[in-house]
Amino acid sequence: MYVKLLLAGRKMLPKEGDSSQLGGDFIVDQQGNLRLVYRSYDPTDRPSADFLLDAIRNISAHPE
Repeated sequence: MYVKLLLAGRKMLPKEGDSSQLGGDFIVDQQGNLRLVYRSYDPTDRPSADFLLDAIRNISAHPE
């Protein structure tokens, strides 16, 4: 990662918080049900905005 940043002309920022903490993204419907759970496998693993928007559209088109 450090080499990629250097090649792109960027600097690595100092760590803030817990760099090992894994995140996740969740979509909850109007009834409070979890409709999508995306568990990150590493701190940089995040779904794209397009992925999340497509999931929301799919959930809206097919409510349970």
